[in-house]
Amino acid sequence: MANDFDEIKSKCTIDSYISQVTNLQLKKSGQSLTLDECPMCKHHDCFRVFVKTQSFKCFSCNASGDLHSFTRDFFNIHDKFEGLKKAAELANYTLTNSKPVEKESRVESQRQEIFNEAAEFYNRQLLDSKPARQILADTRNYTIKTIEEFKIGYTGGTADQLYNKLKGKYDEKILLKSGLFKNKDKKTHDYFCPKLFVFPHYLGKNVADFTIKDSLKHKKKRTADSGQPSAKKQPPQSPFNKGEVINYRLKAEHRLGKVYFYNQDARYHDEFIITEGEHDAIQFMRYLGKKNVMAITGNPSEEALEYLEKICEDKTVFLAFDLDDAGRKYTERFFFRCWGKAARVSRISWEGNDKDIDEYLRSDTVKAMKPDVAASNLIENSFDCLKYLVNIIPDDEDLSKNLRVLEPFKERMVKINNSLQFEIALEYVREHFKKGRSIANFLNKQFEKDRLDHIANSDYMSSLPYYEQNGCYYHRMSQGSVNISNFTVKIKDVILYADELTYRCDLKSVAGEVAENVQFSPVERVDVRRFRTKAVSVGAFHFTGRDNQLSGVWQYEESRSKARQIHYIQHYGNIQHEKLWLYDNCA
Repeated sequence: MANDFDEIKSKCTIDSYISQVTNLQLKKSGQSLTLDECPMCKHHDCFRVFVKTQSFKCFSCNASGDLHSFTRDFFNIHDKFEGLKKAAELANYTLTNSKPVEKESRVESQRQEIFNEAAEFYNRQLLDSKPARQILADTRNYTIKTIEEFKIGYTGGTADQLYNKLKGKYDEKILLKSGLFKNKDKKTHDYFCPKLFVFPHYLGKNVADFTIKDSLKHKKKRTADSGQPSAKKQPPQSPFNKGEVINYRLKAEHRLGKVYFYNQDARYHDEFIITEGEHDAIQFMRYLGKKNVMAITGNPSEEALEYLEKICEDKTVFLAFDLDDAGRKYTERFFFRCWGKAARVSRISWEGNDKDIDEYLRSDTVKAMKPDVAASNLIENSFDCLKYLVNIIPDDEDLSKNLRVLEPFKERMVKINNSLQFEIALEYVREHFKKGRSIANFLNKQFEKDRLDHIANSDYMSSLPYYEQNGCYYHRMSQGSVNISNFTVKIKDVILYADELTYRCDLKSVAGEVAENVQFSPVERVDVRRFRTKAVSVGAFHFTGRDNQLSGVWQYEESRSKARQIHYIQHYGNIQHEKLWLYDNCA
């Protein structure tokens, strides 16, 4: 069955669709596009469109998502299928197999309503419960404003309060299908037991998931902090159904959308921070005044880490994991997934005995200097994560031991074909290790061999969305490949002259025209207008694609290029050859 949602997205780019629907002109701003005002909330300088991920975000009203999310938000459509029909109408697309999609969408729309109502209900429960609020005030310094801003909730002091609120309003089967309820002894009960704090996970304006923390654990923590003896540690059990283990998160099959992190919308920021838990993320956001912090909730899956690779591309990522062995392992694990994709990966650290960022921001030391100042200082004083990891590797006289420890660095760079990042890593190795130069030289040779073998023996090149055939470039689309040029361009050399980088290329058209000594600057190579102007000046070379397609073509050529060195040419005419590697997306 054809997926109508995906087919419409393959037919329309989100930027052209939003321009058509709103009749407003998008303007380029860095790596994203902007509108003067948000089409939904009408606030200014807050609406951005991300062409690379085909998504949008309003930083004022929190609307975000893909083309279909925009359709529903703009036309105030709550039903997912009705939104699909509206998008199909605007895209001039005929729906296929619409009956099964309609039935499934109706159910999902009702589940979404239940999730949103549940989040509001739990939040009201906490605001109305002074004892529960006091626990968070004593253990986390949370105010009523914090509870309202982050929609923190509470399941209440007695069982099944959410069910009693929603029964009769929704069909029993839909309630059970939402995952927020369960059937036991032929009766329907809340999935989450009483006396739990609730953290709804929002994607845009809608709740997609819930995670829970035990309020009784918070009570024990408060007792321990006060110096009083705490009760013996017991397995987490429901205070109402003895022996029943507390559920701390919805089951994966009940979540609405791909939810891997708490406050996952932080991905829309050019810089975002990753912490170890919800409280850590909330404290950081409170004092930074920005919603650019996301948190892991338990041990992240391989799917979650693959998602992280996609969202961190060309962005700055700060890792603020706990200062213990587990936090160090998380730092290493996340660094390797972001390294080579993100523009920068930094580690946030702090002084003192506080294990996590939440404890540090509530410490007496920080209170004296104000938490907002302390939070900003942590960002400013963060340091390169690569240097941190290289420095904690034990320096050993045994060369083979060093090579085994550094193997993950090499394997990661081979996998993503990023030579420059690997060369930067080797500089740290040369500086830090007693045998650093020998180690670096050995790894360098091994890396280049493995990189070429990887490209030759894997589907790396075939996985790229662009390819060259018969002297033209093609873009792989869902309905077949589209020709976007009448030429191919091969990188011969990369030159740095007076701090200006230039690509020296061979330009050949399908008709046989050849342009010699053609050079493109990094700006020209990814700017369609400049590229076309430059190409026309040397002959009949036509590129019919968009900016992001041209960038993809260059990534393809850089990946298979054998011009692995940049040549430095100085003003006075002498030529030096220094090893600085060419790499993917180097503009």
